[in-house]
Amino acid sequence: MHGMRIPVPHFQHGLPQGGRPVRGHQHAVVEGLHELGRALVGHLPEGQKEGGGPRPKQAAGQPQELVARGLMREGGRIYAMTSSGGTRVLPAYGPVSAAKAALESHVRQLAMELAPRGITVNAIRAGVTATPASQKIPGYDKLEADAKRRNPSGRMTTPEDVARAIAVLAHADTHWITGNVIGVDGGEDIVG
Repeated sequence: MHGMRIPVPHFQHGLPQGGRPVRGHQHAVVEGLHELGRALVGHLPEGQKEGGGPRPKQAAGQPQELVARGLMREGGRIYAMTSSGGTRVLPAYGPVSAAKAALESHVRQLAMELAPRGITVNAIRAGVTATPASQKIPGYDKLEADAKRRNPSGRMTTPEDVARAIAVLAHADTHWITGNVIGVDGGEDIVG
């Protein structure tokens, strides 16, 4: 992969232009992430493409390597997904809570390291979102019911809510937003 340029044409389509969201931008972000994933897998050694051989390094864990290889340049954006479990106690969430707290610390460190290169790093703290992963959390049904009850917006966060926020944050005018944990939850976390 050294020195290689991986095209991600779909990621740029539909992003906010001139400060106004473009219709369908959340689909463009999701499609762009899929396109990036396909491009990265396409450049893995044969044994790693279908799960054989050693696991490839996760991009989120090695952003400095992506920068060094020219795969991320000035204006780049890195987003980590976190949850309120990184700062509050939730039943049966201990190991994940510790990992989220460490991730948020890593976001701050990376923001400092990559700022001179014009790359921003932020964590997105989504509200409770019905995903296959979240539904495996012990006691998820209660977590979901509590989120619906306490969210001042009257509903849970959706993947589309998160995609829309990331699309807006990817705009060039947000270059000064870095090292933050950004809530995308309809006000869920402020109610507690």
